[in-house]
Formats: sequence, C-alpha cells, structure tokens
Amino acid sequence: MAEKQNQESGHLLSVLDKSFASTCTMLFGSSFGSMEKNSKFLSTHMHSMQSAKSALGGQDVYYCAPYPAQSRFISFSEKNEWQQSGKQSKIPLDWIKDIDSLFASFDEIATYSGDKILGETKYVEKSDNVSNSFYIYESHDVLKSEYAAYSDLLLSSKHVFGSSSIGYSSFCLNSTEANKAARIFECGISIDSSDIYYCFYSKGCHDCMFSFNQNSAKYAIGNNKLKKEKYFSIKEGLVEQLREDALAGKKLPSLADIMS
Repeated sequence: MAEKQNQESGHLLSVLDKSFASTCTMLFGSSFGSMEKNSKFLSTHMHSMQSAKSALGGQDVYYCAPYPAQSRFISFSEKNEWQQSGKQSKIPLDWIKDIDSLFASFDEIATYSGDKILGETKYVEKSDNVSNSFYIYESHDVLKSEYAAYSDLLLSSKHVFGSSSIGYSSFCLNSTEANKAARIFECGISIDSSDIYYCFYSKGCHDCMFSFNQNSAKYAIGNNKLKKEKYFSIKEGLVEQLREDALAGKKLPSLADIMS
C-alpha cells in the first residue's frame, strides 16, 4: 500500500513539474526550476493548507477552513470507519442545561473531516474539497480542474499555479480572480484576456504589461498602446529580465509590491 502511494505521489509531482515548466515556458520562454523548489514563490496568493494528525489512523490530514484551535480531524476516507467505531456520539442529555454548556459540549465530541476528495478524482495530494479533478497538489476548493498546485477556488481550469479564484482559464501563474483567461502572470481581475503580465482589471485585453483598468486593450505597456512591433520589442527585454532574475533565485515582485 505504502509503495503504491509513493509511486502515485512521484507520478503526480512528475506530471505537475512538466505542467509548471510548460506554463513558465509559455510566459517567460523557459522554465526556472522545479515546482516544489518554487513553492514559497507560488504560495503568495492562496490560503495555505494546514495539517493535523487523524484521530483515527494517525496519518496527516489536510484542510484549510479556519477550524477552532485544538480541533480533532479524520480523513474523509475514514468517515465510515469513524461512524462504526462508536466514537461519533450524541451529546449526553445531562449536558444540555443551557446555551453555554451546550456549546461547550461540542468541544468534547466535534470531529472534522479533511482530505475531502470527491467524484471522479485522481492523483490528488495534500488537498481538500477537490471534486472531479486530476493532478492537484496542495490546493483546496477545486472543481473540474486539472494540473494545479498551491491554488484555491478553481473551476474548470488547467495549468494553474499559485493562483486563487480562477474559472475557465489556463496557464495562470500567481494570479487572482480570472475568468476565461490564458497565459497570465501576477494579474488581478482578468476577464476574457490573454498574454498579460502585472495587470489589474483587464477586460477583453491581449498582449498587455503593467496596465490597469483597461478594456479591449492590445499591445499596451503602462497603459500606453503601442504598435505591435514596438510592444514585442519592449516585452522581450522585460520578460528576459524577469526570467534571469528567477533563474538567479531572486524573488520576482508581486502585483501588490508594485501597487503599494
């Protein structure tokens, strides 16, 4: 059993490494190291996963919701065993005296479930609330998505890393609140947009960098609309600098960094 889990874990990380490399190559022209090597860089925009030991099996259980301190957990896969164990009990009637004692009784019996992996889902690790998805790592609240890590609140998206609140999108890196977007890096609120870097509130925009509150913009840098040739000439130099900094191990600035 343990050997099979190790094989599946290795397969998951290998597949996600390839997806991460493809995403970086599309955005920067090359990859800059393994996904796990960049885990800190990729964990900026999501609520990080937490873990606790299962009250039943003792293994790590992963969750994200803000549960009370000292909460007990079991894995979702253990719920039937937990019910059969008799440890899931009713509140004794003599405890039900008033509101305060009733609330206090929950501390004695409440047990929460992590590792909630539902539907047709496979190759998921260190994640919670994942449904009908494949190849998901350290993420939560994921539905109908593939190839994602260090992300949350995903719907029908693929190749998503370090991102939050992403729907119907692909090749998203360190971005938030995107819908029908593709190839975006450090962007916030991107709708029907593609190939944008460090942009905020982009609607119907394509090939933009460092631009804000734009509608149907194309070939824009710093809110300046340029000729196609001029745009790609400047973009090449900016992307090359970002790539070299990343390869040198430097922290790339976030959208929040440049807006603060």
